[in-house]
Amino acid sequence: MIDRCLPRLIGAVLLCCAGLAVAAPPAVAQYRSSLPPGTQHTDVTVRLSLLGGGLGPLTPRDMRITEKAMRDVLDAGYRVGLISNIWHPYLESARRHHGALFEEMARAAPQLFSYCEGIAKPDVRLYERAIAAAACRAEECVMVGDTYAADIAPAMRAGMKAIWLLHRPVEERADLVRVVNGEAPKPTVTVTSIAEVTPSLVSSLFEAPAKFSMRR
Repeated sequence: MIDRCLPRLIGAVLLCCAGLAVAAPPAVAQYRSSLPPGTQHTDVTVRLSLLGGGLGPLTPRDMRITEKAMRDVLDAGYRVGLISNIWHPYLESARRHHGALFEEMARAAPQLFSYCEGIAKPDVRLYERAIAAAACRAEECVMVGDTYAADIAPAMRAGMKAIWLLHRPVEERADLVRVVNGEAPKPTVTVTSIAEVTPSLVSSLFEAPAKFSMRR
């Protein structure tokens, strides 16, 4: 039985910075022209990645939903850590625009970035390092990620529970089919929005045997 007095880690993959390729050149030029003078190139890249990358359009409302989900989990007594393959210039720009996600919410928990660790997702060692840094047992940790191959599968191999944020089913269809057909391990739970990652959902992962379900 899990000792609930121990802190637990929720790893969240929040940013997917794919670079300027996420938008056609005219869109890039148009977006750049709308920014204040002096905006750095990496700022433009990160903002465009957030707006048009693999996560789809990320609006201010999306950011509010993400922050609320994280705050609710923090208020329930959990710690929120970060595991990301983000590159340093993009990280610094993201911190400037969304500092609360990094400094306020994840300040007391591990933040593991591949360029610092020398290994990248889906290397299971990155997850093992996060578990060790959190001073938790693997079964007390939950990974929240939107990519099965890079987030969910390695986290489960490390012994963590996993919440699959399946908001991009088309991009994830190959792994989704493998999971449904029993050819790949099932995540602990599957949701379609970060708003569904509530304290009650997290708590339920430690109260009953893991089940695969689609929450709507």
